[in-house]
Amino acid sequence: MKNHIFKVEAKRGSYSAGFYIGILVLTAAGIIGAGDLKDAMGEIDYIGSYVWCTESWYQGMHSEIFIFLLPVACTLPASASYLEDLQNGISMYIMPRTSRKRYGFSKVVNCGLYGGLAAACSLLLLLVVNVIRYPLNNMQFMQWKNMGMSYHMALLENILILCLNGMLYALTGGLVGAITKNRYMAYAAPFIFYYVVSTLAEAYLKNRWMLSPKEWMIPQQTGAVETIIFLIVLIMVTGTGYYFKIKRGWENG
Repeated sequence: MKNHIFKVEAKRGSYSAGFYIGILVLTAAGIIGAGDLKDAMGEIDYIGSYVWCTESWYQGMHSEIFIFLLPVACTLPASASYLEDLQNGISMYIMPRTSRKRYGFSKVVNCGLYGGLAAACSLLLLLVVNVIRYPLNNMQFMQWKNMGMSYHMALLENILILCLNGMLYALTGGLVGAITKNRYMAYAAPFIFYYVVSTLAEAYLKNRWMLSPKEWMIPQQTGAVETIIFLIVLIMVTGTGYYFKIKRGWENG
């Protein structure tokens, strides 16, 4: 019965308006960022393909506007969930039905999961839009079928990296929101962090990819595997910090 809290949090994330708003915001950003592929054929980083729908998809997910909005959009589903429980008094009704450990863990898992899902669903929707926008002809379909494993792995790695960033920024928002007890900071802090640190890193630390949030989304100085491992470590550290902040809040509350 006590494990029911995980199902409750999962439903809460699924029914959250912020989840769907985040998906739509990122999808729109990807469409705008990709622009008209026919007008930009010579400027696109092709990663080895001439299939228009996947090229436009790749261009959109790596556009400045998509990367710029991801830290905000991924906080919308659940980064302020813990604060909402405190402010609305819901937590007082939840706690008798579960343990503090399960409650805190469910908040952390739900926050990170729906941050990553917002990014993943937006990428899926963006792909659907591009398939409709640039339908595959016979020649492109044959090219797509003949793509090597390295091409598909490159796409999967890029998708995973963006989803991990979504998880990281969602948890960052949750942690900062819990520390400041301000739900608006839960939404704004990840964006402020990304913008300020990326700007400073670009100006003074160009060769320090670990200190550049932009490099975490679009790796240029290191490989995808190293970036994925680094992001997983950051997610674990941030998630642990968020969990202990929730736990400490109950002990002091």
